[in-house]
Amino acid sequence: MSIRFVKFVSLCVCGILLHLEAAACTLVLLSGKATADGRPLLLKNRDSSEAPLVEMRMVKDEGFSYLAQFAVADSIYSGPWGGFNEKGFAIANSLSFNLKEGQGMGGNGEIIRKGLATCETVDDFEQLLQEMESPMDVMANYAVFDAYGAAAIFEVGMSGYVKYDANDPSVTRRGILIRSNYSLSGDKAHMVGEDRYKIASQYLQKRPDGTIVWEDLLLDLSRLLVNKDGIDLRDTPPESYDDETMVDFNGFIPRDISTNAMVIQGVKMGESPLLTSCWTMVGPPMMTVAVPVMLTEELPSKTVSEGEGAWLCQKGRTLRDVVFAYPETPRVIDLSKLYNQKKTGVMQKIISMENAVIAKGEQLIHELREQGELTSSTLHAFYEWLDLYLDESYVLAFGGDGGGDEGCVNPLVMNGDLNHDNEVDISDVAILVEIILTGMDVTAAADVNGDGVASIADVTAVVEMILGNKAQ
Repeated sequence: MSIRFVKFVSLCVCGILLHLEAAACTLVLLSGKATADGRPLLLKNRDSSEAPLVEMRMVKDEGFSYLAQFAVADSIYSGPWGGFNEKGFAIANSLSFNLKEGQGMGGNGEIIRKGLATCETVDDFEQLLQEMESPMDVMANYAVFDAYGAAAIFEVGMSGYVKYDANDPSVTRRGILIRSNYSLSGDKAHMVGEDRYKIASQYLQKRPDGTIVWEDLLLDLSRLLVNKDGIDLRDTPPESYDDETMVDFNGFIPRDISTNAMVIQGVKMGESPLLTSCWTMVGPPMMTVAVPVMLTEELPSKTVSEGEGAWLCQKGRTLRDVVFAYPETPRVIDLSKLYNQKKTGVMQKIISMENAVIAKGEQLIHELREQGELTSSTLHAFYEWLDLYLDESYVLAFGGDGGGDEGCVNPLVMNGDLNHDNEVDISDVAILVEIILTGMDVTAAADVNGDGVASIADVTAVVEMILGNKAQ
């Protein structure tokens, strides 16, 4: 065998692996016994080299009504990537590249659509698979849960499936199942995405039994800056936004081709399945604010679109290009633009403005659970606040029109600048005190600590910012 032939084969293998990694996803499924509140959780972190525009859609004319993430260009028949329906049944998938039966992929979205439109339980989904004609045009891992406590992953190939029950202690003692882009029942020599699987496993192993919350999955794991070798980029951040620091961003869960993420939270036994909720990022997870959605015809306007991608998706894509700043080396980032000591990185600003959304969103979902039913009027009021808050917050954090124009990120814009003069000083303290005393609506600039309210804690934070600026 010639050396030239060996090199040719090696290049082909590398090309195939890169192609497979370019259509990758990470799934985490938790049964109720693994979570802090007893409700199941399902995370999907989606990667795609095609960089599709993303939106949320509510579909109601196929059977059960359902809410799902879609690519703008996809129809309901080909495109749902994951979602949940009115019966509390949830589903998401990841492609699997080590099943030996062939390369079937065309039916993956079709199975998700059929599951959402027709299934109430995990058993219903298994029955759906059994009734499908063989060979199925499928090669994927499907994570599902229902409103009755069942949760499982089905590894589905052209001629059948293998089921992994999240409540079976012989399968998983803790009620946690993870998949990237290979199946445990497949060829162990072709485990695409093994690094992401190991990172997620190690992260969740550190969480005590029965303590995991949705924030751990969506806000932490999908943005985790720890790579396959255990190196945490947060341990040695650049000094400032302008301290250019090129970093090889291979071997992480979030990547240059990460396009969107979602975590679906189910219900406890006896709760209305309509109280199933979803926190969605319709853009790159490190650069997109997570917002809550529930199964109603009205959705947050920033998560839907009219053919151009959701508002949050467009903002996230622009901010991604600020961080992944080197087109000739797409998997290299400028870490200073993402995360730095002065907390002016893109992800740090996203997290800061996201805190108020989480606080108010959690309060909303808690109130709905207390009522025992889903009320559209309550959601409408929250969505109106959310639209205004995001408009203001993005402009405050990134300048310009809030991330819509290339290169608009402004590291000098910060919370606490209530009079918008590009300085934080005693005049801002006076305005903040007036807001607190008069009960005026809380603006993003006033909510300095991101807890959703304006209080003495925010005054303290502004004073500390002023003193810190004078000390520099």
